[in-house]
Amino acid sequence: MTRVPTTPPADRIICYHGTNWRSARQILRDGFSPGTYFALHLEDAVGYGGPYVFEVDFPASVERPGWQGWQFTTREAIPSEHIVSCKLYSVGEVESYPERRLAILLANSPEVEHSGIRQDYQDHPEAYR
Repeated sequence: MTRVPTTPPADRIICYHGTNWRSARQILRDGFSPGTYFALHLEDAVGYGGPYVFEVDFPASVERPGWQGWQFTTREAIPSEHIVSCKLYSVGEVESYPERRLAILLANSPEVEHSGIRQDYQDHPEAYR
C-alpha cells in the first residue's frame, strides 16, 4: 500500500474518522465508503464515532457535502492510501456537569439554529424529550 508523504503539503488537510474495531479493520483493508462522516477535530471523532480514530489526508479544497461546521460526509469512496494513521484512544471522564450538558443539547436541538450551524445530536436522546 502506497502512503502519502509524512508531511502533507500546504494544500492538504487532515480530517478524523472515529469508529469501532470491526469497522476499523475493514477500513484499513478497503478504505472508506461513500457517505462516511469526517470531523475537523480529533475530539469530535472520538466522541461521536468511536475510539479507533483515523487521520485521513484530504485536499484542502475537498467538497464537504452535509457540512455542519464540525463534520462532513463524502460523496465518493476514499481509498485506504489516504489514511495517515489509525490510533486507539481511551477517554475517561474526570468530572461531569450533566445539567450544563443537557442545557447545551436542548439549545442546539433540531428546531434551533445558531449562526447557520445546526449540530446533529441524534445519538443523545435526552435532548429530544
